This record gives sequence, C-alpha cells and structure tokens, in this order.
Amino acid sequence: MLIIFGSESEFNLIRPYLIIKHQCPSIFKEFEKCKFTTKIELPYENPEKDSTRNILVPISGATTEVQCE
Repeated sequence: MLIIFGSESEFNLIRPYLIIKHQCPSIFKEFEKCKFTTKIELPYENPEKDSTRNILVPISGATTEVQCE
C-alpha cells in the first residue's frame, strides 16, 4: 500500500479524477529532487456526501509523471 500526501490537489466532478502533486518519501534518495504528479481515476460516488475519502486504486487506475532536476 502506498499513501500519498499531496501539497496541491485538483478534483474533477464531471469525470471523477484526482490529481495530486507530491514528492517522493526521503527514503528514496535518487528521487529526492523529483516532483511527481499522480492522476487517479476515481470510481463515481456521491462527492457531496464526504470531502475526505480513503481510496483504494488498482495499479492500472493511476498514472504518475515524474520531473527531476
């Protein structure tokens, strides 16, 4: 299980997805200066009911872009 804490996120209500901009945990020194953008396609639920959800995403349901200095 991977837990991502993002400093910036975007949520699209029409076709539900979540974009999280984050950095790699410091245990991975080779990615220390990299910035990641992860886009997760969400199963459609009623987003008005809750603003915070724990989401289990299959590995095929997310993409990550990496930019390193």
